[in-house]
Amino acid sequence: MAIPAEASMVEKSPVEIYQMVLRKELKRFPIRFWVRPHLYYHTKAIMTYVLEELFRWNEEDVKKKLNVDFFAEYKLSGLLSAFHGSVFLVIDCVYPNRYSKEDFQDKKPVKKWDKEAGIVAIRDLIENRLKWTEEEIKEKFSRALLTENGMTSLLKLHNDSIFSVLDTAYPNRYKVWELKKHRVNDWNKQRAKEATKWLIEQKLKLDIAWEIPYHLTIATFVQHGLINMLTALYPENPSQAVSDAYPDEEHLQKIKLHPY
Repeated sequence: MAIPAEASMVEKSPVEIYQMVLRKELKRFPIRFWVRPHLYYHTKAIMTYVLEELFRWNEEDVKKKLNVDFFAEYKLSGLLSAFHGSVFLVIDCVYPNRYSKEDFQDKKPVKKWDKEAGIVAIRDLIENRLKWTEEEIKEKFSRALLTENGMTSLLKLHNDSIFSVLDTAYPNRYKVWELKKHRVNDWNKQRAKEATKWLIEQKLKLDIAWEIPYHLTIATFVQHGLINMLTALYPENPSQAVSDAYPDEEHLQKIKLHPY
């Protein structure tokens, strides 16, 4: 049996993992690599390796050469993003109190995203850097991907919705429920209406005049990847999803779905 990629990383040091990323043996760092409680340990280990072993920089070199572009070039955008785009916060984590903010005052420029810049960046990431197929996008597009590539702040323009980021770059090409790693806050009532109709009319091919009460259950929603929709919008009454999807169908306004 093949060992899952994430599991195979357990015995490796942060520097060994980073070296694998540089050699392109790994496409990216493991999930949650740049989050607490391991963030500071990983940062110190990798940045010490980069600055002292890989480049052998002295303090003046660090002040002159360490900038946002450096992190992007050497596959460390996710690290920088974890420190809110501040080069100083990164270096102060590695070498506490050795440098001052003034040493990096012109090197903090966090990317000022607008929606147009976001569209260009997302398309470039998917089409040119990752070269993903449609199925790979559905399988892998996630918040972690944005973090790893220094794009987390894009979410602020999209109400923290990873789906909205993708939908803005590729309008109407994907549906929320098609993204394996979509989140609860990707849902709104319009998307829920579309998803419910998709489930009933396209996936299950039910006759809305009479088959819904007999063939649609709450478990059916879950089985077809719509648990986040129910959690976000219908935690108390999942049956309301059907009523909202068909407001003109009087016989569905008080429908009660069976659990299974």
